[in-house]
Amino acid sequence: MSKAEYNTARPEEVESLRTFGQMIDGSIIYPKLHGYEASEKRVKETMLEYEKLYFKDMTFTEGSITGDMFSLYEDLGKERKNFFDVPFDLSISQIDVKFKNLGNHTRGKFIPKDMAIHFHYLYFDWRTVLHEMIHAYSYLLLKINKTYPLRDYLIIRLYDKLRDELKNIKALTTAWAHYEHMDTLVSNEWDGHGILFYLKSLDLEIELEQPWGMIRGYPFDKTPEKKDKKPLKTSLI
Repeated sequence: MSKAEYNTARPEEVESLRTFGQMIDGSIIYPKLHGYEASEKRVKETMLEYEKLYFKDMTFTEGSITGDMFSLYEDLGKERKNFFDVPFDLSISQIDVKFKNLGNHTRGKFIPKDMAIHFHYLYFDWRTVLHEMIHAYSYLLLKINKTYPLRDYLIIRLYDKLRDELKNIKALTTAWAHYEHMDTLVSNEWDGHGILFYLKSLDLEIELEQPWGMIRGYPFDKTPEKKDKKPLKTSLI
């Protein structure tokens, strides 16, 4: 198998090659990320770039859909100053990146206790990075304040934004809530794929013009219906 064939191989083919030790040039061929050979350092740099481009809402950056949470306090004088004096950091810079062998079916996984995202060292792409970044920001929001006000405010603002984009956002979120509720009852594990995750994945798929489900990464039988006349591609998931 040539290097070009290796780089375009399906995940299961790549894993098979890895299992049987069929290396190319005697070394691991890492995935490509925007034309560059992926490394832990390069992925971290990419995440910091994505933060400025796609996650201003999740970091409550001024000018984003959540930035007005702070401007609402302009007339409160001393109380507003105290509000800003409360330290919190939502930057992805605090999250480490590690390449791991995650098995055949996992391309990436956010590990809260390690404050790190683990990526499969042989296959993942930029969509995987965005998916895991949503998990990381969701965790940082909960870590800052366990009573959830920042997270809840973000959910409201994302819902309002998507209501302008999609005809059936209410039906989608209702169905997703039911889907996730039943899934967690069966698995009895927190997996971070709640309403916030779903709304932000939809938001990114619209902004980046991705087929439905490409960033979400999980099967779902409800298809979003856009309000404009330019629908996104059919979901590949």
